[in-house]
Amino acid sequence: MASAQSTGAGQTASALKPTQQPSAFVQIASNDEVMVTINRLEFGQGVQTGLAMILAEELDADWALVRSRHGSSDAAYVDPLFGIHLTGGSHSVKNSFTQYRELGARARAMLLAAAAARWKVDVATLRTEAGTVLGPGGRKLGYGELAEAAMALPVPGKVTLKDPKDFRIIGRPTVRLDARAKSSGRQDFGIDVRLPGQLTAVVARPPVFGARLASVDDSAARAVKGVKAVLRVPLDRGADGVAVVADGYWPARQGRAALKLQWDTSAVEKVDSERQLAQYRALAGRLGPRKLDADMAPLDTAPRRLEAEFVFPYLAHAAMEPLNCTVALGAGRAEWPCWTYYGIICHSV
Repeated sequence: MASAQSTGAGQTASALKPTQQPSAFVQIASNDEVMVTINRLEFGQGVQTGLAMILAEELDADWALVRSRHGSSDAAYVDPLFGIHLTGGSHSVKNSFTQYRELGARARAMLLAAAAARWKVDVATLRTEAGTVLGPGGRKLGYGELAEAAMALPVPGKVTLKDPKDFRIIGRPTVRLDARAKSSGRQDFGIDVRLPGQLTAVVARPPVFGARLASVDDSAARAVKGVKAVLRVPLDRGADGVAVVADGYWPARQGRAALKLQWDTSAVEKVDSERQLAQYRALAGRLGPRKLDADMAPLDTAPRRLEAEFVFPYLAHAAMEPLNCTVALGAGRAEWPCWTYYGIICHSV
């Protein structure tokens, strides 16, 4: 197994950014179980498994003993490129691939250093494999035996990453780490949150982006048992909405259904699917600047040519569960564990 030794002088953890410190991302239990903290929301895209695989690869962990969990609002879990807590734009693996590899490699280098200190040998004589440090004369120590001592050591500022040809986890088929909890019903979803005195709000939104309210008749909504308040609220793109607050989802939902709303769409673009499709077809037929003429030239002499048109309807790129969050108000501040499809996003203040 290729080794990932430190190639630079050791640095204290404080010399590294929070996003570079292994202690925030990997915890190793005495039974060798490895917990990887994920800095993204699990939206069903698989980051709870994918990012764990990346770190576990460089850590040389036993994949059967790897688990994952969501991070928090801590600065360690911001997007390493954008510097904010972010899940979107297909950036999760792209922006955190090298980050999670280096986190795993740093943790592995610290485990090797801890083993070298215990055995009083040169760290260069050691190697790792599947959650174990192997040394001269058949010596071996599980990561769980070394974790406490390893995490107390200086964090290496630079590490050498594996050659991809030595990968044994990345690129191999595996079972998703969160599959069992979700398929068995044990996973808590955002909409499952229940707090003392909790109220539920649902929002009536305009039929088109940017529409404003011309009139609101909320008398029937306020008459629904359990409804506590009906509030006009601003929405994105300058639109208006109406929030119905009640002592549970069902009365809030009934209250929203009882609203009588008139929408002003005079200032919004009048878009329909057929007109959009016609516009896109017209655009597709217009030649634009081409940068690959040299590469495309052989197509002119191709003996066979295939042409096809792919049409996709205008659809919401949305999660299966209603987007939701839980906000706790008190003591002049708001705390919200933000939840959505596939569990907790974060816990913020």
